[in-house]
Amino acid sequence: MGGNKKNDLLNICKKGDRSVFPKYEEKEVNHEEYVERLSQKDFSTLSEGLLEFLKSFVEDEAIIFEDQEEDAPAEVIMSQEFVSFLKITSAVVKAFIQDTKRKVPDALGELVSGMHDILIAVNRLKPELANDMSAIFEMWWIQERPGKESLAPQTISFLVYKALDDGKVMDVQRVHALRSTLLLIDFLDESATSLKRLLLRCLIHPNFLKNKKGQLFLVYLFGLSPPFVDELHMTIKAQVPTSRKSILEAYGNIYYKAWKAASGPYLLKLEYTCIQDLMTNAIHVATPQIVAGIRRILGIFNANKKVRGVDQMLLRLYEPILWRNLKVSNHIVRKNAAMLLIDAFPLNDPDARQKDTDQLLQKQFDVLQMLLYDESIEVRIVGVQGVCRIMGVYWELIPEATLHTLMANMINDLVYDATSAAVRVAVLEGLQYLLDNHLTQPLLKVVLPKLNNVLHDKTEKVRSVFIDLLVTIRSLKFIKYYEVVQVEHLLERLAVDSDIVGTKISELILNSYFPADKSCSIQLKRCILLLNANPRAATNFYKHLPSHVPTALATKFVGAIFSYLSNVIEGEQETDLTDLNPLATIMSCLCQSLNSKLKLQENESLRESLYEIITDDKVESLVESDRLAKSKSFMLKMLSQVPKDSVPTMSTMCLDTLTHARHIQVEDFEEIELGSNF
Repeated sequence: MGGNKKNDLLNICKKGDRSVFPKYEEKEVNHEEYVERLSQKDFSTLSEGLLEFLKSFVEDEAIIFEDQEEDAPAEVIMSQEFVSFLKITSAVVKAFIQDTKRKVPDALGELVSGMHDILIAVNRLKPELANDMSAIFEMWWIQERPGKESLAPQTISFLVYKALDDGKVMDVQRVHALRSTLLLIDFLDESATSLKRLLLRCLIHPNFLKNKKGQLFLVYLFGLSPPFVDELHMTIKAQVPTSRKSILEAYGNIYYKAWKAASGPYLLKLEYTCIQDLMTNAIHVATPQIVAGIRRILGIFNANKKVRGVDQMLLRLYEPILWRNLKVSNHIVRKNAAMLLIDAFPLNDPDARQKDTDQLLQKQFDVLQMLLYDESIEVRIVGVQGVCRIMGVYWELIPEATLHTLMANMINDLVYDATSAAVRVAVLEGLQYLLDNHLTQPLLKVVLPKLNNVLHDKTEKVRSVFIDLLVTIRSLKFIKYYEVVQVEHLLERLAVDSDIVGTKISELILNSYFPADKSCSIQLKRCILLLNANPRAATNFYKHLPSHVPTALATKFVGAIFSYLSNVIEGEQETDLTDLNPLATIMSCLCQSLNSKLKLQENESLRESLYEIITDDKVESLVESDRLAKSKSFMLKMLSQVPKDSVPTMSTMCLDTLTHARHIQVEDFEEIELGSNF
């Protein structure tokens, strides 16, 4: 049977009858076994025959290989004989070259070269067949077979096109594996135009940008031709305004890796045509989104400043453009230049003399101080943010005198900047950032108490951020928040401020006036203490309580207040309160704040336990007590949330009162339930 197979294909070649290829393709032929049985002489003869067939097909079906658009016209088709021939030939050649020790006959090399020449044309009509053919050329190249250079142009073009069209990771990996074929392309010749267009498309394709091999391939492109680097750079720049964070970082990695691998004219191109051009654009562009995108790209270089050569390169490229743009009249340019300096801080040459290094560092500190007092609010904000970030990261490297000066600028001046609340906010947020570095804490312990007046800033946002700072301080050991601002001042602000600030102050003093790990009796004593200190602050504190503690704790506390008031009214308990009405008001407000949470099915048991405490007889004694006359309306609001079955006497009394007051028939209220909210 093996002999018949051998004779079949050889006989086809000898007879020159190409019409039999479709029938031969239908046979279940194991081409690896078939090739294994052929002698070197027979395979050479077979190669010569297949080569003649290829020439014949190409000549007869020339229209297929004429210049076409990307998609061939519908009337242009390949004959079935030609398709079958290429499939069979591809299988035979692949089976032969799988053994790298086999010597390639001259005719086989010419055959493979001829197949390569029609690869792009075949791909227009039979993509799967073209893929099988390309696999041969890829193996031929990787195995470094004779004449591999002739297989480069169309193979790499096909693979790039396929990777862009199909978008499969495997196709990107195939492109990367054959990247060295691009070295054979003359990128200055017009014949490379279509390939360059494909390569530029790779720079914006997600599969290349998000794949490690794809990124390495894009890095490789920067070493092909110095003029081509210009086109690559312009393509990336065009993507900056619309690219996501991950894509911008991918571009940064591509530039960085290309720069590391570059030398000679390629290094000059990357530094001055690409990197410095990005720096210049980041300074002069007015669109914040574009500036942010370029900064993210350059951020990859800043993140690798510890790698030898990066520091020197950044200093070399920034020096001609940065310092002068920090002093121009355009505040947007100053702001952008300031952000770049802060991002790259410290600009430094590790190989420079210590004296020169110190002078350069001091120059940057002088610029930072200048930014803090810039006439532009936007620049001052950037200066504050940058100073705080730099101090937080490089605290131990900054001279002590410089630290004290910069801190004094912010604590004594900028936190009270009368022209901009945003600057004041930036200072407070910057100080909060500094707290993360334990080295800053000795100095902060001295200067933070100077901020106590900020609590009463006229702008709500400033007060809110200041409370955030105090909340952060609360978790630290080296300083207490009440050493920065007295509790009495916090209570005064809680009594009059908005809910936004009030809820934050409540969180700040929560452990002092509602220790969650203590008993209800202790929590009640703290409540009475707060009431005696500042009744309005107490009311607001407990209004916000459900936002900071579990519902179960807050509900239990409502029951504790109710029981306490009932016992005092009945004469069963002494009280330190001269007026019970504020406490009753707190109970009512707290109950209303809990209303929505107690409606939930998961809190049914909490509702039931609260109803067991709020009994009809105790409610009646509270409502009718003269000592609670001022808070009667608040308690009735609270009782409106209790089912009427739990307080039937009060329910009837309220309905009777309404009937007599408004001359309304009782039956008109049959649908009213005192406890409709719960």
